Amino acid sequence: MAPYSIAYPLMPYLDQLEKMNQDLTKMMPSEMASAVNLMAHPVAGAAAMSALGIGLANHALGVWMGAVSGAIEASQRMFQPFLDDLEARTEAANNSSKARKAAETLIAEAQTFARDVTDIAANATEKALDATGTDTVAEAAATGLMPEDFRQPKAIDKPAKPS
Repeated sequence: MAPYSIAYPLMPYLDQLEKMNQDLTKMMPSEMASAVNLMAHPVAGAAAMSALGIGLANHALGVWMGAVSGAIEASQRMFQPFLDDLEARTEAANNSSKARKAAETLIAEAQTFARDVTDIAANATEKALDATGTDTVAEAAATGLMPEDFRQPKAIDKPAKPS
């Protein structure tokens, strides 16, 4: 029986190949004798070489991935103090922005309070002007003049003849 599916007339040197295979099997240790049969058939040899190639490629990929993960871990350890400092700076910046917002809120409240006080003083001045006349208004204006207090006076009648 032929070891191949190809007929003997198409392979004239098949007997020599079989003899060489048997001689090689006898020379090999018993552990390696089964590997000789793999090399005798071309498809079996290609399968064996493919398996070895895939195994070596897998091993090379594992080595490469291990090197990359080691480099990433080393860089993380190296940059950790910088990252800690960056987190502290970010936290300090957040605290300063919170303080800035609080100060802006206080300034806005103070401006609102100042406007309210100015409105109260202006209302009191207008009431005093309407009730008593200019003397009381002059005294109120002398105590605390604000830029908002300076309004255009009411128009007065022109005399017919200049004096």
